[in-house]
Amino acid sequence: MNASSYFLFLSICFALISCESDKSSKSKTKPAEKSEIQSSSGKSDSDFPEPIFQKLTSAQTGIKFENRVVDKENFNLNNFEYMYIGAGIAVGDINNDNLPDLYISSNQGPNRLFFNQGNFTFLDVTGQTGVQAPGEFKTGVAMFDINGDGGLDLFACTTGNSSVANLKNYVDIN
Repeated sequence: MNASSYFLFLSICFALISCESDKSSKSKTKPAEKSEIQSSSGKSDSDFPEPIFQKLTSAQTGIKFENRVVDKENFNLNNFEYMYIGAGIAVGDINNDNLPDLYISSNQGPNRLFFNQGNFTFLDVTGQTGVQAPGEFKTGVAMFDINGDGGLDLFACTTGNSSVANLKNYVDIN
């Protein structure tokens, strides 16, 4: 048995013995009693009615979006480790109506911009605003005031297995 095989064997034995001793020590201890979590406002988890969240459908909200990722022969998880990393969402008041709007990134499809209409309803204004950010594989979005005019601007980050010269991030000035 060479040194690496011996080390692997000892590591596995140690792990098994450790797990076994944890089980035996747990059986001898008294189970912990459930404790309530208290927030900084002084309210505990029992002060909130059940459920806290309510599921809203896309028909109710107007948000119709799917981040569909399609494998291709030359672009898949085998040659691009970030294939299923997801895209992203940015929240901010783009149209200055004091309601949070949503800018949602799609890895391979067009990004979407939704203006908040109030009461959890949104309007897709992607076509009117031209903020699709077509092309490369997008991995995230952000909203910030890049030009200092007081309005939020949009940024979309791209990546891919293209050369760096072909990768283009997108900035849309509001």
